[in-house]
Amino acid sequence: MHSGNEAIADGFKVDVQVPSTGAWLRNEYININILDNTFQVIASVTNEVSCFGGSDGTIFATAVEGQGPYQFSIDNVNFQNDPTFDGLSTGDYIVYVKDADDVESVSNPITLTQPDEIILTISLVGYAINASAEGGVGGFEYSIDGINFNAAGVFSDLDNGDYDVIVRDANDCTASGMFVVNIDTLSAQISIVDLVCANVEDGSIIVVPAGGIEPYEYSLNESVFVADNIFTDLSAGTYSISVKDGGGKVVVYDNVILLSALPISFSYTTDMGDLVIDAMGGTEPYMYSTNGIDFQSENLLDIDLTQDYTLTISDAVGCIYTFDLSISFVTAISVTTLDVCFSETNGSIIVNGITGGLGPYQYSINDGPFQDEAVFGDLSSGSYDITVRDANGSEYTEVGVTINENPEIGLDYNASTDTLYLNGIGGAESGYSYSINGEGFNMDGFFTDLPDGDYTVTVMDAAGCVESFLIMFTDIYDVLVGSEIKVYPNPVSEILQVELLDLTNRVKQISLIGIDGKIVLDLIQLTISNLQTVDVSRLVDGLYVLYVETEKGSMYHRVSVMK
Repeated sequence: MHSGNEAIADGFKVDVQVPSTGAWLRNEYININILDNTFQVIASVTNEVSCFGGSDGTIFATAVEGQGPYQFSIDNVNFQNDPTFDGLSTGDYIVYVKDADDVESVSNPITLTQPDEIILTISLVGYAINASAEGGVGGFEYSIDGINFNAAGVFSDLDNGDYDVIVRDANDCTASGMFVVNIDTLSAQISIVDLVCANVEDGSIIVVPAGGIEPYEYSLNESVFVADNIFTDLSAGTYSISVKDGGGKVVVYDNVILLSALPISFSYTTDMGDLVIDAMGGTEPYMYSTNGIDFQSENLLDIDLTQDYTLTISDAVGCIYTFDLSISFVTAISVTTLDVCFSETNGSIIVNGITGGLGPYQYSINDGPFQDEAVFGDLSSGSYDITVRDANGSEYTEVGVTINENPEIGLDYNASTDTLYLNGIGGAESGYSYSINGEGFNMDGFFTDLPDGDYTVTVMDAAGCVESFLIMFTDIYDVLVGSEIKVYPNPVSEILQVELLDLTNRVKQISLIGIDGKIVLDLIQLTISNLQTVDVSRLVDGLYVLYVETEKGSMYHRVSVMK
């Protein structure tokens, strides 16, 4: 056996058995020349392990001075021809190599390393998941869906739910963690304290938040957010309340309504020189004072109605209202009259001016019932008493308002062979207009080129009164004929009723003629009834002449349009 020192030669004594004879040769000496071994293996790391716990490391071995081909092994059991070993995990390795002469050599020890384990930290900041990591090789990116990654690691405005948070480093190594977002929905309970008195801003709104993330802030009508959840000194009205939580979410409550008792108001009437107060609103019962000191529960005040006062009314909860009180009476009225045409009842009285008092007003004629309209129509000539009553019950009467009757309209005319010259007489005695057979009025009364025949001549005076005459034009012979018609209401504001008193007669055409003689309304599509309606709502106020053509002739009537 070799002595194991550094000798370059040595020998062994061995016993050898001869196979053919079975004899033994004892202590046979074998000389051995010991040569230097130059067969070497160099191992290197091609790829370190990429991820913690991974197995993608690679080692490459190079044989030197041996006799190829070589075989390689990292466990000295399983040999391969390829000098590359991949799919390795972290650890220490030695590469074993055999050459063609079955000479073995081993490499230098070599170590495969791996990055530190990636440690993922997940937290909830407001309504956002914040992810951070350490370990790995850096260059981290984060995702909650495995598709979209970002380097910030922040995922905002998330709904409640389970989220699988993934982090990857520059080597595409990953770590993940499940994170649950479970935040109650931000809400608030709104409590209101209504106003006690309508004229004092003492209402309040109290906000009690729930859910979301503390701390909370509050805003009234989109004003700056504040930490105080109580809003005070509010007037009655509709408000908007906003609640913002620590995560920045905002919930808005519109139509938060603060109510108050109705404000105290009053009306008054006079009774035998005393003032009667009718209070309303607030909370009954009421107390009354005209000096702010002495109060009484009785609403009948014995005061000088010609003086001005400061009226104070307090209610059952202590609300106090003051009013300037000045009693106003109706002291005068002005009226306009429309005289009647001869033997007709188409006069009218209009109250067009009131001095003093408190509206709305009502009107009465000759102690009749009161009405809201200031117009009295269909009046005959005579004297009338007009009474106006205001909202406080004070009354004023204008005595002796007179409606006169215009004289009867007559007609003078001259006739020649084909000419008529008409001249009105009576009536308003000026400004006559003339019409033949409803052909429109002219002012001169001169008509020529007339054949013999019957003509209906209408004369209208300056007051709008009309009278019709029948002229049988055969040389100088004439006949005057009148007709009967009932027109109401007159004055009229919207719908005029035209009624023939002769039930056997029927209307064929109705026209309204202005004071200038021009036709302003012409109706030809009428019913078979002897009662017709005419819409005058679009006509301007003024006097008009109603022309009615019937089966038995034509007739005229004055109409006053007044709205």
